Amino acid sequence: MHIVAQRGRRSTQKRVTIILAVLLLPNVYTLLDFHLGELGHLSPSVTQKIETTDPVATIDVTILRSSKSVEGSAVFRPLALNGSAQAAARTSRLASTSGSSVTIVSGFDGLNQIQSCACVPPDVQVAAGPSYVVEMVNLEGEIFTKQGVSNKTFTLSSFFLSGSDSISDPKILFDLSSNRWFASLVDISVRSVVVAVSSTSDPTGIWTIYRLSAGSFLPDQPIIGVSDDKFVASANDFRSTSFVGAKYWVLNKAQMLTGSTVSTFSSTINSGFFSIHPVQSLSSTIIQYMVGNVVSGAALSSTTIELFSVTGVPGISTVTTSTSALAVSSLTIPPAGVQPGTTFTIDTSDIRVQDAVWFKGILWYGLDDGCTPTGDTQLRSCVRMTQLDTAKSPVAVNQDFDYGLSGRYLFYPALRIDGQGDLDLLYGYSSSTLFPSLAVTGQATTDSSGSLGPPWTLKAGSDLDASTRYGDYFGAGLDPTDPSVVWVSGEYHSNTTGSCGSFGSCWSTFIGSVKMTINLPSAGGRWAR
Repeated sequence: MHIVAQRGRRSTQKRVTIILAVLLLPNVYTLLDFHLGELGHLSPSVTQKIETTDPVATIDVTILRSSKSVEGSAVFRPLALNGSAQAAARTSRLASTSGSSVTIVSGFDGLNQIQSCACVPPDVQVAAGPSYVVEMVNLEGEIFTKQGVSNKTFTLSSFFLSGSDSISDPKILFDLSSNRWFASLVDISVRSVVVAVSSTSDPTGIWTIYRLSAGSFLPDQPIIGVSDDKFVASANDFRSTSFVGAKYWVLNKAQMLTGSTVSTFSSTINSGFFSIHPVQSLSSTIIQYMVGNVVSGAALSSTTIELFSVTGVPGISTVTTSTSALAVSSLTIPPAGVQPGTTFTIDTSDIRVQDAVWFKGILWYGLDDGCTPTGDTQLRSCVRMTQLDTAKSPVAVNQDFDYGLSGRYLFYPALRIDGQGDLDLLYGYSSSTLFPSLAVTGQATTDSSGSLGPPWTLKAGSDLDASTRYGDYFGAGLDPTDPSVVWVSGEYHSNTTGSCGSFGSCWSTFIGSVKMTINLPSAGGRWAR
């Protein structure tokens, strides 16, 4: 069920047949061999006992090993909903083109497969702090200056103190409210989520390591988010290859910042939800929001997304989670992306939430979807963008639209809201004439609802991907010293990086900084500045 790349020995276990499948039914996707329960909504709020999580150790980034002395392994499982599109194109709102545009400020090469591991996919993440940009992939991390000069490269096994354990799915973010870095990954060998928090705003210094145990289950694809007073991690729990349910942990952020024992709220495993995605808060809030897919009767809803609102601080006040079911336009499993001159296709994932961010009452999230772009007659992989207004009661779905381009396949959106409320969006793309590449677009607060600016290529690919695994996600992070700038990073393929055996051309990553260029209307408009 997975690809294993053993670091150090550089050996690869071949991929075996994926037995999970997706069948399209009206408004649902049926998951085979997932043993899912009935709808798992929390009613209307629940509270649970508080536990404690002790720090495992501290690490000093300055003494970490580089990729020249590698240990550890990466395990990559088939996506839970990795099925081909089985529906005809359906009517949905498609994005219009706005007059505003995202400007590419800078860009430089990030980590690649030769530096990192004989494994796929890279799981690209990036975040920016006051002085540095940090990228994490499977199974490597690198710290850059904002001019693209490498400061430090290190293995994730040495950073997270996982030794020779199988690890995967790194995440990293910079928290504006505390001026600290947070990072995580899954340690498959000990079935836990490993979390790291920096001691200062400098990522090259001391970090404290914590472990969140999933018991006998595998906590797949952990995701992290922060608010003013809480840190949240979530995961999809599996028993072998069978999905059991989603769960999450809420930690007292103030205690984490001191490197002490942390009061922790641990949810039950809920088979009614899949891939609960904590949101990174970019302005002050004591509510930690999360968005996720709804599961009912062994099926994943294509017309409902769940919003979670977590209040309270473990160890200080009662932790309460309330949920709201939000109706969205029907989602379709995206078709695989095509490439020039080959039958190999790009894995475009499923309809789980890829990225989510909150700023001053506005929550944006993005995911992969299937749509027929304007001027096209064929179902393509597209990007679904949804904007929620959490200041309204009940929460309102302000925007819900698909972004597609005729003849192209789009995948793995990563997004951030800048300091003025503008949206910046990174995604990958390919076509029958275009190798896997990276592009950016966005929506200014002056733009019309349901619109995005013209696309700009951040990095053009020059070779195909033959690995059958791509993504699983890209990264984005707001620059805290210049909040008009958003940093992004994603996967592409180049004919100059080299060959990685049975995987074909090695994956590469590219890091860029972008900002919104506003087209101010002469009159009217939703917002002007």
